[in-house]
Amino acid sequence: MFVGADGVSSRSSLTTHHEVEAHTNRALIERSRSVVVVADSSKIGLVAFAQICEISTVGELITDQRRQPPHPRRLSDAGVRVTTV
Repeated sequence: MFVGADGVSSRSSLTTHHEVEAHTNRALIERSRSVVVVADSSKIGLVAFAQICEISTVGELITDQRRQPPHPRRLSDAGVRVTTV
C-alpha cells in the first residue's frame, strides 16, 4: 500500500491531522503486505494529531532530498528503507 502522511517520525510514527483518515489508512495497512510512505521532506520529524500506525509497520519511505539528517537516519535505524528522489 502507498500512503501519505502529515507527519513521519521514528518516535511518534506515521500521523495525520484527521482522525477519520488515520482510521481508514490503518484499516488498509492492516490488510496490506507492505507499506510504502510517500511524503515530502517537510513532513519528516513532524507529529500530527492522529496516529496512523507504528513506524515498524513501514517498509519504505519515499521522499525528496531537501531534508538533511538526523531524521532520515533515525528512520533507517528504525528499519525503514529511505529512498530519496
